[in-house]
Amino acid sequence: MKNNSGFTLIEVLVVVLIIGILTSIALPQYQKAVMRSRFAQMNITNNAIVKAQQVYYDTFNKYATTMDELDISIQNTPNVVCEANDGGNLSLCFLFLNGKKVAALQTGFSSKATICCTYAGTNYIGDSLCRTEMNTTDWYNGCGSSSPCHCHQKQ
Repeated sequence: MKNNSGFTLIEVLVVVLIIGILTSIALPQYQKAVMRSRFAQMNITNNAIVKAQQVYYDTFNKYATTMDELDISIQNTPNVVCEANDGGNLSLCFLFLNGKKVAALQTGFSSKATICCTYAGTNYIGDSLCRTEMNTTDWYNGCGSSSPCHCHQKQ
Protein backbone atom coordinates (compact mmCIF):
# COMPACT_ATOMS: atom_id res chain seq x y z
CA MET A 1 0.00 0.00 0.00
CA LYS A 2 1.32 3.35 -1.05
CA ASN A 3 1.38 6.23 1.48
CA ASN A 4 0.68 9.43 -0.41
CA SER A 5 1.24 12.54 1.64
CA GLY A 6 0.25 15.87 0.10
CA PHE A 7 -2.69 17.42 -1.63
CA THR A 8 -4.32 16.52 -4.88
CA LEU A 9 -4.56 19.03 -7.67
CA ILE A 10 -8.32 19.32 -7.13
CA GLU A 11 -7.86 20.17 -3.43
CA VAL A 12 -5.34 22.89 -4.25
CA LEU A 13 -7.61 24.35 -6.93
CA VAL A 14 -10.59 24.40 -4.54
CA VAL A 15 -8.53 26.25 -1.91
CA VAL A 16 -7.29 28.78 -4.49
CA LEU A 17 -10.87 29.27 -5.71
CA ILE A 18 -12.14 29.88 -2.16
CA ILE A 19 -9.34 32.39 -1.49
CA GLY A 20 -10.19 34.18 -4.75
CA ILE A 21 -13.88 34.43 -3.83
CA LEU A 22 -13.09 35.75 -0.35
CA THR A 23 -10.67 38.30 -1.79
CA SER A 24 -13.21 39.52 -4.34
CA ILE A 25 -15.69 40.09 -1.50
CA ALA A 26 -13.24 41.66 0.95
CA LEU A 27 -11.31 43.99 -1.38
CA PRO A 28 -14.18 46.42 -2.17
CA GLN A 29 -15.06 46.61 1.53
CA TYR A 30 -11.44 47.36 2.35
CA GLN A 31 -11.33 50.11 -0.28
CA LYS A 32 -14.51 51.66 1.15
CA ALA A 33 -13.02 51.61 4.64
CA VAL A 34 -9.85 53.31 3.39
CA MET A 35 -11.90 56.00 1.62
CA ARG A 36 -14.01 56.59 4.77
CA SER A 37 -10.81 56.95 6.78
CA ARG A 38 -9.30 59.44 4.33
CA PHE A 39 -12.56 61.37 4.17
CA ALA A 40 -12.63 61.55 7.97
CA GLN A 41 -9.04 62.87 7.89
CA MET A 42 -10.09 65.51 5.36
CA ASN A 43 -13.10 66.49 7.47
CA ILE A 44 -11.04 66.78 10.67
CA THR A 45 -8.43 68.92 8.90
CA ASN A 46 -11.11 71.14 7.38
CA ASN A 47 -12.75 71.64 10.79
CA ALA A 48 -9.37 72.52 12.32
CA ILE A 49 -8.82 75.18 9.65
CA VAL A 50 -12.29 76.61 10.25
CA LYS A 51 -11.69 76.85 14.01
CA ALA A 52 -8.24 78.36 13.52
CA GLN A 53 -9.71 80.93 11.14
CA GLN A 54 -12.35 81.86 13.69
CA VAL A 55 -9.64 82.40 16.35
CA TYR A 56 -7.64 84.48 13.85
CA TYR A 57 -10.74 86.53 13.02
CA ASP A 58 -11.54 87.11 16.71
CA THR A 59 -7.97 88.33 17.22
CA PHE A 60 -7.35 90.45 14.10
CA ASN A 61 -10.91 91.17 12.87
CA LYS A 62 -10.07 89.61 9.47
CA TYR A 63 -9.50 86.13 8.10
CA ALA A 64 -6.03 84.77 7.41
CA THR A 65 -5.20 84.69 3.71
CA THR A 66 -2.53 81.97 3.97
CA MET A 67 -2.13 78.83 6.01
CA ASP A 68 1.11 80.19 7.51
CA GLU A 69 -0.84 82.88 9.35
CA LEU A 70 -2.92 80.31 11.22
CA ASP A 71 -1.86 78.86 14.54
CA ILE A 72 -2.03 75.26 13.27
CA SER A 73 0.18 72.96 11.27
CA ILE A 74 -1.55 71.14 8.42
CA GLN A 75 0.05 67.95 7.16
CA ASN A 76 -0.99 67.58 3.53
CA THR A 77 -0.58 64.04 2.18
CA PRO A 78 -0.82 62.58 -1.32
CA ASN A 79 -4.42 61.66 -0.43
CA VAL A 80 -5.63 64.81 1.36
CA VAL A 81 -4.64 68.39 0.50
CA CYS A 82 -6.10 71.39 2.36
CA GLU A 83 -5.65 75.11 1.88
CA ALA A 84 -7.13 78.48 2.77
CA ASN A 85 -8.57 79.88 -0.42
CA ASP A 86 -10.42 82.84 -1.90
CA GLY A 87 -8.42 85.45 0.00
CA GLY A 88 -8.85 83.46 3.19
CA ASN A 89 -12.64 83.40 2.96
CA LEU A 90 -12.92 79.64 2.78
CA SER A 91 -11.22 76.40 3.63
CA LEU A 92 -10.85 73.92 0.80
CA CYS A 93 -9.78 70.29 1.21
CA PHE A 94 -9.40 67.74 -1.58
CA LEU A 95 -9.49 63.95 -1.31
CA PHE A 96 -7.45 62.13 -3.98
CA LEU A 97 -7.50 58.53 -5.15
CA ASN A 98 -4.85 57.41 -7.65
CA GLY A 99 -4.02 61.05 -8.41
CA LYS A 100 -7.63 62.05 -9.22
CA LYS A 101 -9.87 64.30 -7.14
CA VAL A 102 -12.57 62.16 -5.60
CA ALA A 103 -14.15 64.73 -3.29
CA ALA A 104 -13.76 68.29 -2.08
CA LEU A 105 -14.92 69.76 1.22
CA GLN A 106 -15.34 73.52 1.31
CA THR A 107 -16.34 75.70 4.26
CA GLY A 108 -16.95 79.44 3.97
CA PHE A 109 -15.86 81.31 7.08
CA SER A 110 -18.17 84.28 6.78
CA SER A 111 -21.20 82.27 5.60
CA LYS A 112 -20.46 79.16 7.71
CA ALA A 113 -21.72 77.12 4.73
CA THR A 114 -20.14 73.71 4.15
CA ILE A 115 -20.31 72.08 0.73
CA CYS A 116 -19.04 68.66 -0.28
CA CYS A 117 -18.42 67.93 -3.96
CA THR A 118 -17.68 64.73 -5.85
CA TYR A 119 -16.32 64.54 -9.37
CA ALA A 120 -17.61 62.85 -12.52
CA GLY A 121 -14.06 61.92 -13.55
CA THR A 122 -13.99 59.37 -10.74
CA ASN A 123 -17.57 58.14 -11.29
CA TYR A 124 -18.66 60.03 -8.17
CA ILE A 125 -16.81 57.58 -5.88
CA GLY A 126 -16.99 60.05 -2.98
CA ASP A 127 -20.71 60.68 -3.44
CA SER A 128 -21.89 58.39 -0.64
CA LEU A 129 -19.29 59.93 1.69
CA CYS A 130 -20.56 63.42 0.89
CA ARG A 131 -24.19 62.36 1.27
CA THR A 132 -23.44 60.94 4.70
CA GLU A 133 -21.30 63.87 5.87
CA MET A 134 -23.73 66.50 4.61
CA ASN A 135 -26.73 64.55 5.89
CA THR A 136 -28.59 64.97 2.61
CA THR A 137 -29.33 63.03 -0.55
CA ASP A 138 -30.05 66.23 -2.50
CA TRP A 139 -27.33 67.37 -4.86
CA TYR A 140 -26.83 70.00 -7.51
CA ASN A 141 -24.44 70.27 -10.46
CA GLY A 142 -21.35 72.42 -10.42
CA CYS A 143 -19.14 73.49 -7.57
CA GLY A 144 -17.61 76.59 -9.10
CA SER A 145 -15.23 74.41 -11.09
CA SER A 146 -14.93 73.56 -14.75
CA SER A 147 -15.28 69.83 -14.18
CA PRO A 148 -18.74 68.29 -13.77
CA CYS A 149 -19.47 67.43 -10.16
CA HIS A 150 -22.23 66.72 -7.67
CA CYS A 151 -22.40 69.03 -4.65
CA HIS A 152 -24.15 68.51 -1.33
CA GLN A 153 -24.69 71.33 1.15
CA LYS A 154 -24.83 70.70 4.89
CA GLN A 155 -28.35 71.10 6.22
